[in-house]
Amino acid sequence: MRNKIFIVLITIFTIINIVAATFIFLDISIMESPVTTITVDIIEISSDEVILQTTINVANPNSFEVSTKNFNVVTTTTDGYEVARISLEGGDISPYDNRTFSTAASIAFDGYTPETLTTTVKGVIGITIGFIKKTLPLNIKIITKIEEVLKQFSPPSLHIQVDFEEITQKEINLTGIITVDNPNTFDIYIDDISGMIVTETGKNVGYLKIFGDVIAAKSSQDFDGIGRIIIDAINAEVLMVNINGSAGAKIAGINESLSFNVQAQIPVPDLGTILSDEAIDAVIRGDYKVSIRGLIDEIIFEVNNPHKIDLYAENITIFIHRVDNNEDRLITQGSLGSGLIKGENVTIFEGQCLIPYSKLFPVEGQRFFPDWLKITIRAEISILGINQSIKVGVVGYQDLHLFS
Repeated sequence: MRNKIFIVLITIFTIINIVAATFIFLDISIMESPVTTITVDIIEISSDEVILQTTINVANPNSFEVSTKNFNVVTTTTDGYEVARISLEGGDISPYDNRTFSTAASIAFDGYTPETLTTTVKGVIGITIGFIKKTLPLNIKIITKIEEVLKQFSPPSLHIQVDFEEITQKEINLTGIITVDNPNTFDIYIDDISGMIVTETGKNVGYLKIFGDVIAAKSSQDFDGIGRIIIDAINAEVLMVNINGSAGAKIAGINESLSFNVQAQIPVPDLGTILSDEAIDAVIRGDYKVSIRGLIDEIIFEVNNPHKIDLYAENITIFIHRVDNNEDRLITQGSLGSGLIKGENVTIFEGQCLIPYSKLFPVEGQRFFPDWLKITIRAEISILGINQSIKVGVVGYQDLHLFS
């Protein structure tokens, strides 16, 4: 009796299961394929490797749960050489939901440059209900062009600071600090390069040479530079440095080079700054002679030029003041003309300045003879052919009490 009951129950359960499975199978037969989106992105590049990230997003448009498993991500070169292999376990995806799976692979080329990388993603997507199984194989290939990897090479940027040093009759030597910024995630290097210095009209007036080296990833480094410009560059309104060079890099084991052009403005040399390293010393000597018209002050103006370049003094003007109780009054002025001041030499300018007796006489409250006569000489110092000049002034005092 018991056996008959057990057989009946088994038969009923089997019939129910078959009927249910039939309806389920009908539902499965109209199952919509999950929407699978796969992207392969370059997330990092260093000198030795490139890291590719593979992201798999699976959206389930069905009213029942689906599962994913056995994801294998294999990356090969153009000739089929395998450079990376990674597995993902996968997982279940609820009805009308989506799930993202992600993995990263480090790839080094060791100097070999394939044209493309092929990333193959294989896996299984399906459902299991009762003893009914339905699966969909996944097999997708994605091509990554290596030139896209190499396009990640960004040119360096340069910041130039120039100091003008020794000046000669024909040119000015200069030194520079060139800061090179490397925006890349890998080391780069620049060779020794030269930049042409031009004016606002495009005239070539000199050069700047930079001594290259390696710049670490995402960092800056200062380099020394030397150069020179012709003396006429002082007349320019704007000076620009045009640098054409090439930067090299090892990207994921591949040696790559990139040409770059940088243009930077540098200051026009200031004559006063260039001549400030050594002082231009001057001395005033004077002697008086009595004449019918007044005192004649015979003046000697000595200028010591320590520079290697000849200078030119113009508008050398003499001012003579009467000084009483620390107050001075202009009583006469004259000129020593203009003239060349030889480099590394002492140049003497001589002249006379007449002090009329009427100007020398005291005013109310002053003694007949002043405390001092103040001699001031002012001049403009320049270089022949240059439109810049510096003003110099020298002051000396003479005692008239010898006439008392």
